[in-house]
Amino acid sequence: MTTAPFQKRIEWIDQTRGILFLFVILCHSKMATDWMKNIYEPIFLTGFFFLSGYLYKKRKIADQLRNIFNRLFIPTLIYSVLWGIIEILLTQSFNQGINTAINTAIGGDYIWFIPCLMLVEIYYTLVNYLSNKYVNIALIFIALISFYIITKLHINRGFWSWDVASYAIGSFALGNIFKPHLLKRRKAITTIFIYLILCIILGSIHLLKDIDMHLNQFNSPLAFLITSILGCIAFTSIMQYLPINRYIAEFGTYTLLLFPFHSLVLKLFIKILPQDIPFFSSGILLLMTIITCFFIGRYTYKYLPILAGKKNFL
Repeated sequence: MTTAPFQKRIEWIDQTRGILFLFVILCHSKMATDWMKNIYEPIFLTGFFFLSGYLYKKRKIADQLRNIFNRLFIPTLIYSVLWGIIEILLTQSFNQGINTAINTAIGGDYIWFIPCLMLVEIYYTLVNYLSNKYVNIALIFIALISFYIITKLHINRGFWSWDVASYAIGSFALGNIFKPHLLKRRKAITTIFIYLILCIILGSIHLLKDIDMHLNQFNSPLAFLITSILGCIAFTSIMQYLPINRYIAEFGTYTLLLFPFHSLVLKLFIKILPQDIPFFSSGILLLMTIITCFFIGRYTYKYLPILAGKKNFL
C-alpha cells in the first residue's frame, strides 16, 4: 500500500492507488450497484498487490526486511493500539478495548490487508533471495495451487491473513513480471475494453457475485481468477497514459493509513446524515467520507509521519 522510503514516487502509480482506494470506500459503503461491483471487485484489492510487485526492487535482504519492518510491521502495531483506544472510548469497556487491540494485531477486520501485504513481501523477499531465476513463474504456479486449495477447503481468517497472502503473492509476482512489459496504449485500450465486456457477461450470469477476498469467498473462483489477472494488467497499463489529477494522486499516497480507519469515518457520516433521500444522501456520504479521509491523510502524514510508516526504527 505504500512505496518504500528509498523509492521516488511515481505519480501515475499513486493515482492508480487513489482510484483503487476509492473503490475500497465504495465497496464498504455498500452503495455500489451490481454492475459496478462486477467491474471493480476483481481488481480493487489484487491491484494493490500487483502495484507493490511492480514497484519491487531487489536489494540486500537485510535492507528489504528492515524496510518491511519500518513501513508495515510498526504501523500494524500502532494501528492496533489506536483501534483498542477507539473501542474503549466507544464502549467504555477497557477489556473490550484490549481484546480489539489484540484481535486487530493478529489480522482482524480493520487492518487485515496491511499484515497480509507484509507477509507477501516477506515471502517474496526470502524466495527471491534464495533464487531469482524463474522465481515469479514459480510463485504464480504456487499461488494458483494455494488458491485452489483454500477455496475448496473454505479456509479463512488465518493469522495475519496468511491464507490470502498465500495466493496474493501471485498478483505480486505478476506485477513484477509486467514491470518492463506493461501494455502499449493501443493494446491497453483494447484489453481494458475486453475486460469490461467480460465482467459484464460474467456478472450477468452471477459468476462475479459475492466476491470477498478477505474471507476467500468467490461465487466462481475461476471467473475471479481470470478477470483479476486480466483486469490488473489492463487497468495498470491504461493508467500510465491517463492525465494526472493531483488530488487523486495525493490521495493514493495515504492508503496505508486510510485502510484501517476509513470505515470509522464512513460509519460516523452514516449516523449523521439523513437517510430519507437515498440517492442524494448516498452521494453526499461518499463525498464527505472521501474528503475527510483526504485531509486526515494529508495532515497525519505531515505532522505524524510515524503513523504513515515513514519513521525508521531499525
